[in-house]
Amino acid sequence: MNQSARNHSVSTPAFQAVRLRLRPIAPDDASRLGRLGGRRAQRLALTDPALAAPPTFAVDLPGEGAVGVIAFQRRGRFGPDVGCWLAKPYRGRGYATEALRRVMLWAREEWGVRCVHGGHVARDSASAVVLCRAGFLYTGDVSADRCGAAVREMVWLA
Repeated sequence: MNQSARNHSVSTPAFQAVRLRLRPIAPDDASRLGRLGGRRAQRLALTDPALAAPPTFAVDLPGEGAVGVIAFQRRGRFGPDVGCWLAKPYRGRGYATEALRRVMLWAREEWGVRCVHGGHVARDSASAVVLCRAGFLYTGDVSADRCGAAVREMVWLA
């Protein structure tokens, strides 16, 4: 991460991907994401500002509203961590890959980030595919999440 990204908070911009709009998360998104089964998304994006500090993006599908969240967290060794959540009815259509690719392009070109950590629960092959398609590489490290599940660590390098 460059000095400017490291030393100050960044505001979350809004921009277009091919089929999706990425924008700052808003308090009104909480009820929609909750109805879509996103308790994790609600917690990360709306109720814990220490974890989901900007930039945190709502993934909007035109005509439907927020269908997911991409949030950066300040806890990586060499840069931020990124997490992505998409509501079940919208999975399997390439939306998560499209949104994450576009956000990583922004992170490199506008935020000046050069390294981002990511990871997925070992049994979650769909998340593995999204991260790989967005340019993340496996580090070879495996950690445990809060529930003890194995998490395969990944890194994205600009």
